[in-house]
Amino acid sequence: MKTHPDYTASIECDNLNDLEVDDFEKYYILINNSFADNNTKGLNLTVGGQGYHTISAETRAKISKSSMGKVISAEARAKLRAANIQYPVRCVETGKSYNNSHDAGRATNIEHANINRACKKHWTAGGYH
Repeated sequence: MKTHPDYTASIECDNLNDLEVDDFEKYYILINNSFADNNTKGLNLTVGGQGYHTISAETRAKISKSSMGKVISAEARAKLRAANIQYPVRCVETGKSYNNSHDAGRATNIEHANINRACKKHWTAGGYH
C-alpha cells in the first residue's frame, strides 16, 4: 500500500471478495474524509472502489438473457437483504452526517437513489454534494 509520509493505515480482513474490499475502501475514505476533493489534506485521489473492471454491454446482455425467467427463492432473497450493507452519508455543504442514504433522503426530501448516485459519481443531489 502506498502511504502519505505522515499517515499510514492498514486493515486486515480475511475471506473478502473484491467487491467487499471495494465497499470497505469507500466506507473508510468517506468516514475519514480523506478524499482529496473534500479538503486540502485529502489523501485519496478517488472515492475508492475502482479495483474491479466494468462489464461490457455485450456481457451484460448475455447475463441478462441467461437470468430471464429464473425465480429467486425466499431464502436467497433473505440472504441478499442481509448482505445489503448501507453506508453513512455526509453532506459536504452542511457537514451533517446520516446513517445511510435512506435517512438522508427522508431528512432532506431527496430520493435516496439520487443520493447514492451523487456519492458514487461525485454529482449533486438536490443541489448538495
